[in-house]
Amino acid sequence: MKSFLLLGVMSFLFFNVFGQRVKIDTITKMSIEHPPQPKEGLQNFKNYMLKEFKISREMDNRGLKGKIMCSFIVEKDGSFSDIKVLEDLGCGTDKEAIRVLQKYSSNYKWIPRIIGGRYVRDLKEIAILLDLKSN
Repeated sequence: MKSFLLLGVMSFLFFNVFGQRVKIDTITKMSIEHPPQPKEGLQNFKNYMLKEFKISREMDNRGLKGKIMCSFIVEKDGSFSDIKVLEDLGCGTDKEAIRVLQKYSSNYKWIPRIIGGRYVRDLKEIAILLDLKSN
């Protein structure tokens, strides 16, 4: 009888302590990545590039048509570094693209990439399209 009572008390403790449902609430933190973008807006960036990119007489005479592919790193502070021309059309288009991007970076900043709520450096590639044949 004592063993039965002891078994009953043990089973009562077991079900009361270990039989309870444990509820764990979890909060999932969504990490939405935001790509780098101009603080003044993409249209402002495009307008600036159009206005500042100087067409030399040689570029115009040769009637250049095509794209100039550039890359740069958007730093955590929104400035540009490591500006490179990946493809150019000749006639000094590479130097002019670098000049315009450096000038933009000294006057305006970008919002850097945001990952997990932190600013990170990011590589950005852009194409500058020229069509001087139609002029």
